[in-house]
Amino acid sequence: MSKQNTLLTFLQSTTRVDCDTLNSEVARKYENLVDCTSNQALAYAELLKPHYGGLLEESIRQSRQSLGPFGGVSRDELAVEIAMVKLSLRVAPHISGMVHMQTNPRHAYDTEATLSSAFRIVTLYKSLDTTFDASRICVKIPCTFEGLQACRVLHASGVKTLATTVFTIEQAVLAADAGCQYIAPYLNALKAQVDDSYHDPNPDFNLCVSAQRYFEHHGHGTQVLAASFSSTDDILKLAGIHHMTVPPPLLEKLDETPASAPKPESLFQADSESLPEVSVMDLYHKDFFLQAIERGQYKLSQAIEIFCDMQTKLEGLVENMRKDKGLEHSG
Repeated sequence: MSKQNTLLTFLQSTTRVDCDTLNSEVARKYENLVDCTSNQALAYAELLKPHYGGLLEESIRQSRQSLGPFGGVSRDELAVEIAMVKLSLRVAPHISGMVHMQTNPRHAYDTEATLSSAFRIVTLYKSLDTTFDASRICVKIPCTFEGLQACRVLHASGVKTLATTVFTIEQAVLAADAGCQYIAPYLNALKAQVDDSYHDPNPDFNLCVSAQRYFEHHGHGTQVLAASFSSTDDILKLAGIHHMTVPPPLLEKLDETPASAPKPESLFQADSESLPEVSVMDLYHKDFFLQAIERGQYKLSQAIEIFCDMQTKLEGLVENMRKDKGLEHSG
């Protein structure tokens, strides 16, 4: 089939399509992918593969060498960050846009620790590849009240951010006010991505559409990057969104399906509904923010818990390799 006539090329004519994986071969396979997203779940899925053993061992060795300049971080946590940055640097030559790297999710409710993780990530990119264009770095931060305070500081420092795990319009509005370059509303609960037996009964298409229309109406430069898709129909219903990050199985389905195949109408083609009314100043108060996002709090907390579990598993991989390779005291 001609690559000019697939659902993927159709989608790319309306939306910037990003790769939802740290597998560089996927980025190499599909043309015109823009950004690369990442998180602890995606990193764990890759680093479980035996052929990354050398990358992980090198990351462990470099974590020992780099530990001195970085205070307040364990060697295993640093090794995980180094490995994740290395994976994304392998993807970067095959995409045209940003690499998104997520901070340690254990710090999601700690502004200062999130800032330390974010600045460390930027430093690692610059030190691991001195030729890499630092303007392509975007730090992903869970969209908690504390995380958004970190985003505000990072924006003032010239660091691009993406507020992830967005489940409410109030999170989206405060993220734009904090200067985030992107938000990532999750169409489905993150659990649907890690548990094949789970199906989210309430995917939130309207949040993606409302957030984009709100930003455009109010002149915000923040881009909406939709995430957590379960089907190609989910994806096609949001054709016209600024960005979407698509996992490899759905990229493959889109690429194998002719553009002439039946497809759902995009929700961006529907008549505009009234814009949500949100008081940004009220959201500056933590108690009001928590009350405002109450309907999305369960999915937010669940997503952070899943990412924390993946962080623990990643550090477990590091610990096991350190012991197996006798790297406890090596330089």
